[in-house]
Amino acid sequence: MYWLNTGKVAKDKIVTLWKWIPTCIPKGKIGKPVEFGRKWIINAYSGGYVLLIAPENPKLHDQHCVIESLSLHSQFFDQPPKSYGTDRGMSSAENLEYCLSSEIEKIAIQPKGQGQPLVSTKDHKELSDRRAAIEPRIAHLKARGLGRSRMKTDLGDLISGYRSALSYNLSHLMRDLSLQPAIATR
Repeated sequence: MYWLNTGKVAKDKIVTLWKWIPTCIPKGKIGKPVEFGRKWIINAYSGGYVLLIAPENPKLHDQHCVIESLSLHSQFFDQPPKSYGTDRGMSSAENLEYCLSSEIEKIAIQPKGQGQPLVSTKDHKELSDRRAAIEPRIAHLKARGLGRSRMKTDLGDLISGYRSALSYNLSHLMRDLSLQPAIATR
C-alpha cells in the first residue's frame, strides 16, 4: 500500500522471508535502476583467474570496495599489486591516497568528470582494457552460480558464489596445464 500511495519503496522492506543479506543495490542504469541480491568484490588477474569476496556489510558503497579489494589481494599474495584499475564508481580522493600509500606502481582508477588519470595514456589504455575484460568474467561466474543462487540461506548464497569462482579458476588451471609441454617420466 505504501508503494501505491507514495510511489516509493518502504524503508526496511522485507525482500525475502528466509534470507537477511539480499538487499536492494542501486545501479543507476536506465530501465534497471536497482538490482536485488548480494554484493561481490571481484579481483581479476592475468590468465583469466579471479578472486572474489562478499563484503561483510551488504550495503557497502562502491567507493569503499577498494580497501576490501586490495586487502583481499594482500591476504593471498602478501604484497600489494603492481597495478590497480577500477571504474568511475570507485573514484575518490581517499581511494587514490590509499593506493598511493600502498605503493602501487600504476593506479588507474577512472576519474569522475574531466579529471585526469595518474598514469600515462598508454598505461591508462592498458588498464582500462583490463578493467573492461572483467565484464565477461562476471558473466561466466554468473553462469556458474554467482548470479541467481537457488540456495535458501545466506550461507548457501556464499557457498554458491565461492563455488562458481572455484569452478571458473579450476577450468582455467586445467586449460593452462594442458598447454604445458609434457613432462618426461623416468
